[in-house]
Amino acid sequence: MINVKGHTSFWNEREPLPPIFSINNVLKAGSKVFRVVFNGDVEELKRMFEEGEASIRDHDEYGASLLHVRKNPNLWKDVETIIADGYGLV
Repeated sequence: MINVKGHTSFWNEREPLPPIFSINNVLKAGSKVFRVVFNGDVEELKRMFEEGEASIRDHDEYGASLLHVRKNPNLWKDVETIIADGYGLV
């Protein structure tokens, strides 16, 4: 999936910023990584990141990222922390 976002801010006083392109992995909504996040299994998510089985760029076919599918709102901090630690950035 390629996501393009336009900007209303300006590079300088006259030129708008160029659009931002991001390329994401598209997986089925029921894929293992989404089940792992939904169930709050942070250790398994770390392992999947380390083994290259998952990426922070994973989205389902409806556009939901890993952070969108978490069941427990407290998992946000756990996922934020492991991303900040560099997991999933390979």
